[in-house]
Amino acid sequence: MLRFYRKQAGLRQVDVAAKLGFTSTDRISHWEKGQAFPSVTNLFKLSAIYKVPAQDLYGEFFKAIKEATSTTLEPKTTIKPDDCHPILYIQSSEANQSSHNAQTASQSQ
Repeated sequence: MLRFYRKQAGLRQVDVAAKLGFTSTDRISHWEKGQAFPSVTNLFKLSAIYKVPAQDLYGEFFKAIKEATSTTLEPKTTIKPDDCHPILYIQSSEANQSSHNAQTASQSQ
């Protein structure tokens, strides 16, 4: 897909390499052949250069990852509101801190 979007933008590999600050087209060539992947930073730079969303640059790869993670990220258990008591935890933590401060103050005297 990288090659497709580069050509659609009317650019040569040397043009893209120059825009990314590379002196050689080796990286661009490896990315286009699928022999390597660009860093996240370079992926977003390519996205800006080609004026295409980053996920479109690796469309099939993105779809495969999305499908794989959508099945593994589903919650395995349901948490009920009654299972969580953050206010009680915060209040008891504050009470413990107040108690500790009072003990420290009385020991100082």
